Amino acid sequence: MQFAALSCENVSLPWKIAAKREAQKVVRAGTYDLPRITKVLENEHIFLLIDEATVRRYKADLTDEIEPQINELISRAEKGLQILLKRESMLRAKVESSMPSRPSSRAAVTINTAGMSKLDIRKIQMLSRQREKLEDEAAALQREIDDLLPDDHRLGYLAGL
Repeated sequence: MQFAALSCENVSLPWKIAAKREAQKVVRAGTYDLPRITKVLENEHIFLLIDEATVRRYKADLTDEIEPQINELISRAEKGLQILLKRESMLRAKVESSMPSRPSSRAAVTINTAGMSKLDIRKIQMLSRQREKLEDEAAALQREIDDLLPDDHRLGYLAGL
């Protein structure tokens, strides 16, 4: 009798194991996403859907609020540009006035040193070197001015703002 009961149990055991496995699959399928769902449920943010008319109204309000500030910034930029243009013209005038009127400023100047003292000759050499330094500085200033506003396209673009 006990053999018969064991035999019956032995026959139903694979079925029970298969049923248990199926139950485990169902439980896993239902709970594998539990951490994500828990985070979603813990989220306290409230999302509000609004219609397009409300968005347009808010956009118009924001535009009305920001537009005067933007116009003020544009006018400040234009004033600053005018100041820079004046400064540039003054620097150009300064450079042009400091440049010698001779076409070749580095042309060798021959001075008759006959009858001059060594001190005078030395003074002339020192002044020549000083002149060359000043010419180099003037050229550097000219390059700096050219680098500030190298083309007229920028001026046209900024004036259009």
